[in-house]
Amino acid sequence: MNPVSYLSEKIGRVILDSDKAYNKGAKILKAYPEWEPHLEKFIAESWDTVLNYCSAPARVTKGGSLKSYVKLTNVSIQIGVNICRQIDQDETDPAITLGIGDLILESFLQDNLIDIFREYDGRKAPYVVSVINQPLNIQPVLKGTIFDKPNPITGLISGVTREPYIKGWNNRKIFNEYLDKPFIQAMENLRQQPWEINKSVLEALKKNRHEFVTDTIDVVDRSGEVFKYNIHWEDDQLPTKKQFWHTDGTKFLRKKDPRIQRALSKLFEFDQVIKKADTIAAYGLPFYQEVSCDYRGRIYYAESFMEFQGSDLARGLYLFNTKKELNDDGLYWLYIHTATCFNQSFTLEELKGLTWTTTDYISYLNAEQLDTISVDKMSLPDRANWTIHNLDLIRLAGLQKQLFPDAEKPVSYLACCVEIAEYHLSLITGQPFLSGLPIPIDGSNNGWQHLAAISKDKQAGALVSLTPTPIQKDFYVAVAKSLIELMPDWFETRNMPMKHIRKGIAKRGSMTRAYSAGKKKIQSNMYDDCHVEGYTSKYSITEDDTDLLAGNLIKAINAVCAGPLKTTKYLQKIAEHELNCGEHGMEWVTPSGFPVKYKVYLQHERRYQGTIKGVNNNKSISHIVKVDVRHRETHEKVPCRRSFASGISPNLVHSYDASHMANVICSFSDNFGAVHDSFSTHANDVKRLQEITKKQFVIQYNYSNFFDILQDNLMKHKESFTYAQPSLGDLNINDVFNSEYFFC
Repeated sequence: MNPVSYLSEKIGRVILDSDKAYNKGAKILKAYPEWEPHLEKFIAESWDTVLNYCSAPARVTKGGSLKSYVKLTNVSIQIGVNICRQIDQDETDPAITLGIGDLILESFLQDNLIDIFREYDGRKAPYVVSVINQPLNIQPVLKGTIFDKPNPITGLISGVTREPYIKGWNNRKIFNEYLDKPFIQAMENLRQQPWEINKSVLEALKKNRHEFVTDTIDVVDRSGEVFKYNIHWEDDQLPTKKQFWHTDGTKFLRKKDPRIQRALSKLFEFDQVIKKADTIAAYGLPFYQEVSCDYRGRIYYAESFMEFQGSDLARGLYLFNTKKELNDDGLYWLYIHTATCFNQSFTLEELKGLTWTTTDYISYLNAEQLDTISVDKMSLPDRANWTIHNLDLIRLAGLQKQLFPDAEKPVSYLACCVEIAEYHLSLITGQPFLSGLPIPIDGSNNGWQHLAAISKDKQAGALVSLTPTPIQKDFYVAVAKSLIELMPDWFETRNMPMKHIRKGIAKRGSMTRAYSAGKKKIQSNMYDDCHVEGYTSKYSITEDDTDLLAGNLIKAINAVCAGPLKTTKYLQKIAEHELNCGEHGMEWVTPSGFPVKYKVYLQHERRYQGTIKGVNNNKSISHIVKVDVRHRETHEKVPCRRSFASGISPNLVHSYDASHMANVICSFSDNFGAVHDSFSTHANDVKRLQEITKKQFVIQYNYSNFFDILQDNLMKHKESFTYAQPSLGDLNINDVFNSEYFFC
């Protein structure tokens, strides 16, 4: 029975005036007079929510859990909240939201679309949800996409999504006081940006589905016989009950196998993106996408899957509807973007035979202890030269709509090939060519950029492109080299090349440390990355090894980024002081005018009884919902001191990078695609966008002592604050103007 039929029957037999015990969610929906015509929409939106929560690729973590699983309570509440907003029910009451969410999930469970099970062995283990099948009868919904030019923002609630423009806000009057602020104008500019679907790329993707997704994986039995295992099979559908292994010799875990989960995630994402893109393209009109802010001012698109902040699969399908004829500067940046999307790597030996490079990369690699270099680490002229050198193949790929799965960003690369092919065809025909391909410029380790600017740390600033360099510095290699100096014996016995140390050990920990990630988190991510890349078996890396590496990686980052890390510690001291003075949170205003309200409270677990039938043959299961702790006498929420202090740095940095982007959008006022630390515009305008990006960053941090600014902005009790400010470095923030790789 499909979800619509199942729910229609279950809700239909509810008698509202009866005292008979019905499913709570069914009774709530039955009370909504228009539940029947809206049921299919509720189901489609709920399925979209499930996929959103469960779409992350499954990865093995410490303990063997899979990240593609999502806690049942989280997804159930979100489904309930979304529906409550449409039927005038209290979205803050977990009993109501869980009742509705559980009912919807039960319908998916009965149709064998999801699986619900305990995350690990034990009665207290939380229930989690994973997606196991793609429904044929549920069409994706466009919840944040419209085809009429949106009305300007005039109040807190979006007329498109019916959700607040600032998540968590409920006071409409206070919101109206901010309507003239830059962050609202930035949101408005993004909302008013007209897009269209790249139909050439869309058709190529549909014809080459097999290049992106698969329904089978190869497994072997004891005899070595290989057969195709269908990722949609249940255990009882296996052709034999024998034990199986993957072709690399690792154990096959059937339903919970990480490779199956990864394959399912890719399949669901692909189908959702293609179906939504098809729906949008069928209108034949420009489309617009709604946006919202989180509590730090970070702007997000409201659409799921088919949105510009999505994966390469989605982003490669976007074109600006407002097009421009390519000039020479635009062609140059199009060529750079094309090379970066493919991102070919060259060994030391291969570099010797290249005729199109203008920079001595061999000396650079020897100095950095590397044996390969990718195109995205070359100079900008050489990135353009790569495209020119491969121009015939690129034009042919564009004409034939040929995909290259080995490209780093295969969909965006195909979009580039199509654009270049059509441009050169226009030169032959004499017809004008109008380009609408978004060209991105990306911040170089953006979190560290902001921290280095605050601390004026010249060493860290040079590694993240705040100062001019002939070749873009590699922050992760610098950290890796520092780590090797701390653990020479360990690395000597493993004989790991620098590129593997950089990718598996140094990269994610160095990135997340800017946002106050601790040793435990770094260790877990490091083991995860090493497992996925195959380094755990190749170099005999155990969880104990990653524990040792994580501790020393923090020391290595401290050596490379002394100033930024002193800044994070200083911010933590400020947060601790404010709590000691009786504050239950902190508030500050970013340069874009956004009012950040940062609060973290202690929570306790409250158990709610669910009514999902079909879970381990039980009639009911229990959910655990975390609720803020309140003081017995004052009834005020109790702050969580440890989490509050550790979270101040990442929250402040995220609020300031959001402010930087908002001010860039307002100053630029042209085609713009936003991805937090990656800004996209028309190829002709990349240089202008770069200059505005630099200017707004310098304006934001061009103070003799930014710590004084932070104290004034963050603290209500600075008079009694005695912790000494970190010493400032000698970075000249104006050097950003001369840095070619700051955002590129």
